[in-house]
Amino acid sequence: MSNKQKTSGLAIASLVLGLCFFIPFGFLLAIIFGFVALSKVKDSNGELKGKGLAISGIVLGFAWLAMIPIMGLLAAMAIPAFQKVRETSLEKMMANNGRIISSAAQQTMLENGTVSVRFDDLSDYLQPDFFGSTCLPGEDTTVEVNGTFELIEPSLQRLYVFNADGNLTEVIDLNYQ
Repeated sequence: MSNKQKTSGLAIASLVLGLCFFIPFGFLLAIIFGFVALSKVKDSNGELKGKGLAISGIVLGFAWLAMIPIMGLLAAMAIPAFQKVRETSLEKMMANNGRIISSAAQQTMLENGTVSVRFDDLSDYLQPDFFGSTCLPGEDTTVEVNGTFELIEPSLQRLYVFNADGNLTEVIDLNYQ
C-alpha cells in the first residue's frame, strides 16, 4: 500500500454534479456517484480518499431532488399569472387599435366628405402591417359615422366591437358561440 492517497474521481464527480443544478438529472448522478464513491473509498483500505466530497455530492443531489416539487408548485402558480398578464395586455392593445382606426376613419371621412370609410382606405393613416396576426378586421370592414366596427384577436378568440368614436362597446368570446 502506498502512502499517497488518491482522491476518488466518482466523489469529485458527485460533488461537481451536485453543484451543477442546471445539468438535467445531474442530481440523480450526484447521488449515484456519491454512494458508489463512498463504497469504493470504504473498500480501498485507505488508498482512496474523498468521503467528504461524496457525502457533499449526495446531500446536494437530495437537496435538488427535494426542490423539484417546490419548483413545480411555483411554476403552477406562475403560469396562470403570466397568462392573465398576456391577456390583459392583448385586450389593452385591441382597445388602443380601435381608437387608432376610429381616428384614422374620422380623418379620412373629414378629408373626403363621406360618412363611411373602408379599412382598406385608411392606408394613409395606418402602417401597412397594422392588421397583422393580432388584430384582424371583423366581418364589417367599414367605419360609419354613427356605426360600429369589429376587430378580432385570434389568439384570445374574441371579437371586439367599437363605436365610431373608437370606444369599446362589446367583447364577444368566439369560443362560446
